[in-house]
Amino acid sequence: MKGAEGEFEAYRLALACGVPVEVVGLRGNDREAFATPAGLLETKIAVEPYRVRDAGGGWVGIDPTLVGRDDGSARAKATVIGVEVGGAGAGPFVTATDPDGGVLSLTWPKGELPEPVLAGAVATYPNVLPDVDLTVQAEAVGFSWALVVKTAEAAQNPELATIRVGITTVGLTVAEDAESGRLDVLDADGDVVFEAGQGLMWDAQQMADVDVRRTATGLTLVPDTAMLKAKNLKFPLYIDPPFTSTRKAWANVFQGRPTQGWTGDTSWPRDGGMRVGRDTWSNCGDGCGLWRSAIKVDIGKLNGKHIASASVNLLQTHTGGCAAQNLQLWRTAEISNGTSWNGVDWLYGDPLQTKSVPSSNTTGCSGKSDEWVEFDGANVRKRVQSAADHNYDAISFGLRSSDEGSRDAWRRIKTSSVQLHVTYYIYPPHPDRLTVDGAGCDPTESGSPWVTERYPTFSARARSSESEPVYLRFRVRKVAEETNYYWYRTPDPLAANTTSAKKSTTALPDGAYKWQARSDSQQTDAVNSGYTSYCYFKVDATTPTVPTVTGPTGAVTEGSTVSLAVAATDPIVNGSRSGLARFEYSWNTDTYDQRLASTGTATIKRTAVTAGRHVLYLRAVDAAGNISGRKVFTFFAGRLIPATPMAAWRLGGDLADDTGHGKDLTVLTGAPTFTTDANGNVAAAFDGNDCLQAPTAIRTDAAFSVALSVRLDAPNGYTKVLAQGNLKHSMYQIQHNGADNRWSFSLVDSPGDTYGWKSVTVANPVPYGEWLRIVATYDPDAGLSRIYLNGVLAGELAVNFTPWNATGFFSLGCLPTSAGGASHALTGAVENVGVWQGLLTPAAIKAGAELPSGEIAHWDLRGDGSDSSGFGRDLTLPESAQQSFDPFGRPDGALVLDGRSCATTGTPIAPSDAPFGFGAWVKPTQVKGGRQVLFAQDGGFTLLITAEGRWEVEPAAGGMAPRSAGSYTPPKADWQYVEFQYEGAGRWIVSVNGSRGENWTRGIPGRTQAPLTVGCAKGTQDYFTGMLHDIQVWRGSKPVTSVKASPPAEVASWWALEENGLDETPNNRDLTFAGTPRYNDGWWDNPDSALELTGTTSAATNTPVVATDESFTVAAWVRLDALDTDQTVVSASGANNTAFRLRFNTTLQQFEFGMASEDVSDVTGRWVRGGSAPTAGAWTFLVGSFDLRAKTIRLFVNGAEVASGPGPDRPWNAAGPLVLGAADTTAGAPFHHLEGRVDDVVVWRHVVSPRAIKNMSGTTEGS
Repeated sequence: MKGAEGEFEAYRLALACGVPVEVVGLRGNDREAFATPAGLLETKIAVEPYRVRDAGGGWVGIDPTLVGRDDGSARAKATVIGVEVGGAGAGPFVTATDPDGGVLSLTWPKGELPEPVLAGAVATYPNVLPDVDLTVQAEAVGFSWALVVKTAEAAQNPELATIRVGITTVGLTVAEDAESGRLDVLDADGDVVFEAGQGLMWDAQQMADVDVRRTATGLTLVPDTAMLKAKNLKFPLYIDPPFTSTRKAWANVFQGRPTQGWTGDTSWPRDGGMRVGRDTWSNCGDGCGLWRSAIKVDIGKLNGKHIASASVNLLQTHTGGCAAQNLQLWRTAEISNGTSWNGVDWLYGDPLQTKSVPSSNTTGCSGKSDEWVEFDGANVRKRVQSAADHNYDAISFGLRSSDEGSRDAWRRIKTSSVQLHVTYYIYPPHPDRLTVDGAGCDPTESGSPWVTERYPTFSARARSSESEPVYLRFRVRKVAEETNYYWYRTPDPLAANTTSAKKSTTALPDGAYKWQARSDSQQTDAVNSGYTSYCYFKVDATTPTVPTVTGPTGAVTEGSTVSLAVAATDPIVNGSRSGLARFEYSWNTDTYDQRLASTGTATIKRTAVTAGRHVLYLRAVDAAGNISGRKVFTFFAGRLIPATPMAAWRLGGDLADDTGHGKDLTVLTGAPTFTTDANGNVAAAFDGNDCLQAPTAIRTDAAFSVALSVRLDAPNGYTKVLAQGNLKHSMYQIQHNGADNRWSFSLVDSPGDTYGWKSVTVANPVPYGEWLRIVATYDPDAGLSRIYLNGVLAGELAVNFTPWNATGFFSLGCLPTSAGGASHALTGAVENVGVWQGLLTPAAIKAGAELPSGEIAHWDLRGDGSDSSGFGRDLTLPESAQQSFDPFGRPDGALVLDGRSCATTGTPIAPSDAPFGFGAWVKPTQVKGGRQVLFAQDGGFTLLITAEGRWEVEPAAGGMAPRSAGSYTPPKADWQYVEFQYEGAGRWIVSVNGSRGENWTRGIPGRTQAPLTVGCAKGTQDYFTGMLHDIQVWRGSKPVTSVKASPPAEVASWWALEENGLDETPNNRDLTFAGTPRYNDGWWDNPDSALELTGTTSAATNTPVVATDESFTVAAWVRLDALDTDQTVVSASGANNTAFRLRFNTTLQQFEFGMASEDVSDVTGRWVRGGSAPTAGAWTFLVGSFDLRAKTIRLFVNGAEVASGPGPDRPWNAAGPLVLGAADTTAGAPFHHLEGRVDDVVVWRHVVSPRAIKNMSGTTEGS
């Protein structure tokens, strides 16, 4: 029978015909395979190839005989590696062609070769050197070659000292193995095709090494010089350089040469086959010692097969002794043809099998013969199965004599006899990876998994031989029964290693089950794997009850811990349940990322709660994994978002914003007037047609608060008292519904055309015509809106929408129309309106939601009585008024009053019972001896120093009550900063030099239309003698002023110097240049973004930039290109001197900042200096600052404060320009020019903080 191409076809034919049938598709150089009538497949894999395909594709036996050609060359008849020897001439003497591609050729460089003499598989080139032949032998899988030295004279030929051989390749490269020094010939994938290891030379009784070295064109052989000169040589002498194919698959390894490997099959020690055991017999020569052998067998075709049996078979051809000796088969790590003793890894610590083998010594013992040995133990099959399961391409074994100390156990084994015999089944293996609803197979009922589906999914992986498709079959049974409850078979065969998952079509009641799977052949289900062992599972498809939650009683506050009691049950259905296992929960999103083990009840704690809405998403899970329906529980925590006042309108006779943010009200429609409230204070009146508007001051997509006091005189439908919105509609509004006399705080949930109202509505608690304080808050994070009436929470509403920011309008007294008119207008009055970003606290709301203080008059008194507050309340000074030094040493900063005259305003300033205050620098000439009035408003109040030398307050209305306990700082005959604060309800506080004073009950000030007098009372009484500076008047309550704190810094001018001298601020103090300006790369490498100065050029403003007798800060990036002269970076010009200079001191090689105390040329200045010496060409960030209140100058270099010291005793204001790159005066010429570059020059009013300076330099530590 010819055989069959595939295993399964051969299997079927063998069963049908009752004879073995070859699997032709598995036939190879070293193997054959048959299907047997017993239902098995059998393969035999040889260590050495024994056949090869001929030119026609047929198989012929290995025959290395060299067949000559007409040109004198020859080719081996039938070998795995094609071997050719060259004819006479300079061509290659041998060429080997690998069947997978790649050609290797060796050439003889010592002249042309003679024509070879052929003898079987050997070609001899005679006398390539005198009495030296070159031989080449073709082998089944490669070739070997050697030099045969025939005489002693030839051995002394100096040309044998170094023998160079050329190598050429096609599709291959030559490389040296870094670890072993072996020469490898590699294919394109980096795999070794041919290799050359350690060479040998030998005669009949001794041997030595031949060094093999790689050269650029080939290799060099260096024979052992001592052996060449030895007197006892037995010629011929063989010089044998190895060069072999890696397709060979066995090795002899020698303990005496542990790093030596041999490859040539026709050369010692591989000629004659395998060597195993200790050889100390008389003819062993240099090979005396312990030998072992190893083989490698290609088993790639067995991958995935079920191995029924496996054996290693070999023929023993010689032993040392006459008695039987044990031979061991070991599993080794994979070997190569050139493996050495040290290169073999003997695995597992024990042999796979040991066999007692009779002697094969046919020369020294009678009746002996070659002996076949079969290693067929269970461990052999086990290791072959393991290799097949791991998809190994090859498996390696080793042979050792059990008694490696006895030379009687020495033996030879015929290499060509060694084969691996394997039988394997065509039956498909059992399916594996059985799961039910993803749970793995459990072989016990007690530990079996729960599944939550009444229609669970069963899954298994198909396994088959030779990748043949198979059917998968499942069957499910109740535990106590042997009949199928559910059965399934795949409709089509599945490819090997395919997983099939099938959802049950039969509902499984709660209970315990077992199931199995098997593989069926695609030809007939009679050929099957048999069922697997049972896998067990249990069904619980009933969900737990929805949990209950018991929350806290009372309000929850920010930072507290909230405990929630939760409970659920797992119902018993048909007498079965898996039991509650845990609660799963999450906060604010339904991710359920937290777990709490429980069999029914538990407590969930929310610690340190943040303010706002807290939503608990909760569900119960039983042991089977059933999930209950979700429970959503919400609670709110009060929060404290600091409320920042963004606009405040007291409406006390004006429409000004007291926060300083510039959000002043203007008239939209009508003509609102002013009236008085119940306390006599001024309020704005609306007649039903009036409306005010202002720029929007708060973001409505963040938390905010609004407050106002309103007197509703008459209902007007829906009266919109206060609102903010976009061009389409309001975002929020406070309105009154006249139909039911209710107030509402309403939010609109969308900025678009489609929207809804979210209103919290409460009853009006006061009659029409009475005042009501309304506060409303919105917290989008908490989802809460609230309305407070007269300090008490009147209503709240949970709101849930995406916050949006309204920037279209803010209105008071109406709702603007798209045409610019007013609708829903107020009839009544309003005062003390405020808007805050953030949330007012309940305490602040209860206290009336007080507005921030607002400045209503400010007299610096530096030369005149002008009011800098913007209200225009100038102070008229007496003719006798004089100027003197203020508290900071400035000569024109203080008003001198002589005790016989005083100053006055044209209008009244302070209100009645609304809070207000006065602050001023005061220096009495004396503090005792007579009353001295500082400020008075006739009929309202008097602020004075008593004759006894005490501060005092005398209101015109109400009685005088004792002072309460507290601190008190009496006046002194020197400069001091005093503040008189009226808090309302008759309470006054006097604070000195930033120290909060006593709380005095002094009565309510009277309301009057009299002007304010400074330095006396009405009728020129009680004059003040001394000096006053910087008088401020404010309405509202404000914290006590720190006399040392500088106001926040404000940019006065900034020159980026990006190819121009423009001032980047709206102040437009542009630079003019002395000389043609040039620009170069700036401090951050931006091209042309710095002013380049040559040492003769500079730039200057046309006007002063900052008052140098006030606090200021100046900064610049500077790059010095020379360090041999003083150079000024920035200066402020006076008539005869500079008020300040930021410069480089060449003597000290440091930067410094200094200020002159007078505008004279020869005055000694105050200087501070520090920092490391600058480097020419490197950028430095310089900052100088003057703090008037602290009387201190400071220098910063690259963000770090390097020096500080006292400022000038008498600061003066430079009236000239600011100069860049030089020091200059208005009366002289510039000097100390800068040679280098400046960039980003900035000047601020007031003092910039060290932290901000550090950030500006790029040093953010501590920011």
